[in-house]
Amino acid sequence: MKLFLYTIAFLMAVVLSHRGGSLLYGQLNKQVGRTPVTITYKTTSFESPGRVFLIVEHYRSDGSVARAVNSGNDLLYPRIDVTDLLTKRAFVKDPVIKAYDEFPLTQATYDMLAQSAKTCEAAMGLTGKCMPLGNEQFLGHTVQRATLPMSKEGQRMELLLAPGFNFLPLKRSLWKGDKLSSETIALSVITGEPEGGVFTIPADYSKAASSSDFLSKGQVARSAEPGFDGVSGPQFDQRMNEKRQSAEGRLVK
Repeated sequence: MKLFLYTIAFLMAVVLSHRGGSLLYGQLNKQVGRTPVTITYKTTSFESPGRVFLIVEHYRSDGSVARAVNSGNDLLYPRIDVTDLLTKRAFVKDPVIKAYDEFPLTQATYDMLAQSAKTCEAAMGLTGKCMPLGNEQFLGHTVQRATLPMSKEGQRMELLLAPGFNFLPLKRSLWKGDKLSSETIALSVITGEPEGGVFTIPADYSKAASSSDFLSKGQVARSAEPGFDGVSGPQFDQRMNEKRQSAEGRLVK
């Protein structure tokens, strides 16, 4: 159950990040009017040894984003988190159980994704001043090395940003003092519009009865640990419903 809850927490952090206006590690990528691209990352958590994730991020030129997080038990068929600015929908779909869970897309999140970042600070969506440390080559692309202080306690982000891709980071390392907490590094960069099906819900997919039901069935189908129980499930759904209710009145028009 502990592993299951850790995985759920990680996945939902990715899922809810679009709704709250920031991505993993507080980062917000804006990809409008720029070269469409698909980037495959590997994320390693050094605070939880052995936790490695593959993340595939699809960016369309209209600002829409789709992300697949591949953890240890769903490398072949991961859930896909989608924010589609054309249809003004935000949802997660699971190809294993052929179901999806939908989330509110607020006007604030829509506006942030629909803008074009021209600086490191704007691309990262964080307060503080990026400190450029020069340019270099990474995976055949010119990148800007930079560091971004994040707290008085010495927490900082070390970055390799790609100005040609709207300052998307091809590498980001989160440091807490002199300890490396986590690192996300690009393994491949493929330019061009992503395959359209990534952003759609197949006709044979059904809407989940609840967020906990969606996640639990997906875990069980992958032969993972049992999902939520009679106590944790309702508690999780209550938190998700509170987030949905807090978005009312701020939804994209």
